[in-house]
Amino acid sequence: MLIAVAKDPDRAFTTSSDIINLEDRSRESLLLKKIRDEAHRFAVSYHRKLRDSRFVESPLEKIHV
Repeated sequence: MLIAVAKDPDRAFTTSSDIINLEDRSRESLLLKKIRDEAHRFAVSYHRKLRDSRFVESPLEKIHV
């Protein structure tokens, strides 16, 4: 099963087309929100790393002499 968690309003979507509204203080809801936030943080930091490495690299360095 695949679950997608959205923000504002916090809700979860499943592969069976169910929409689940997440309560603010339940343990399950907080766990899903933390997983969502951590996955987003990881993706953003990875994208920044890729972007920064492209700015450091010069196209002239790729020319074989």
